[in-house]
Amino acid sequence: MSAGYYQKKLGAYDFFEVISSLRKEIKIGRIREAIYWLNVILTYDETAGAKTAAKQLYIMAAEDIYDEQVVLRTAAVYQMIGKISETDHLFYLVPRIGFEPMTLSLEVSCSIQLSYQGAA
Repeated sequence: MSAGYYQKKLGAYDFFEVISSLRKEIKIGRIREAIYWLNVILTYDETAGAKTAAKQLYIMAAEDIYDEQVVLRTAAVYQMIGKISETDHLFYLVPRIGFEPMTLSLEVSCSIQLSYQGAA
C-alpha cells in the first residue's frame, strides 16, 4: 500500500469490497445478499453511498440489461440522488437488475452476428 492511499471503511468492510460484492450478488441473482450490501453502503455512508450505489446500478443496467425501462429508471434515480433524500428507489432497482435477462437470446445473438458479418 503506497503512502497517501486512503482505504475507506464501511463498518468492518472495505469500501471497494462492498461495491464489488453488491455487483457480484446482483449479477448472479442473489437479491437478498445484494440488498444486504446496499444496506451496508447506505448505513455507513448515506450521502455519498447513495450516489455511489446509484452509479454502480446505472453502470450495470447500461452494460448488462436489455430492458430500456430499467436502464432509464436507473439513470433517473442516479440523477435524483442528492436532490431528494429518498433511497427506496435503489432498493427497487436491485431486484429489477438482478432478475432481468443479462444476455441476448440465441436468435437475436445469431441475427446480430450475421448482420455484422454481412456488413464486413
